[in-house]
Amino acid sequence: MRCRGTYTVRAGQHSQAHISTAAGKPCKMTYVTFGTSRAASGIRIASGPKNGSAATDSSGFRYAPKSGFRGTDTMTVDFTWNGPPSNKPAIGHVTFNITVD
Repeated sequence: MRCRGTYTVRAGQHSQAHISTAAGKPCKMTYVTFGTSRAASGIRIASGPKNGSAATDSSGFRYAPKSGFRGTDTMTVDFTWNGPPSNKPAIGHVTFNITVD
């Protein structure tokens, strides 16, 4: 199941995003590129959720709420990529506020 919601990552910035999923249902968020030509090169969970679990793979991350949990959870994800104009590694942070209903 795909998480409901979207997010934007910006180099050198810390963004906020709101996503949601149903209670007891893991969901996945994917990423492909940043900007117009920046291919993602890495993703890591910087601060994990307290009321669930999170894991990354080559296309994004997966969030799974704890059994019986309903409410709001939070996690921070770091994204890295190489791209123009400098072709040097860049990083963007996104704090996800996750509603589990």
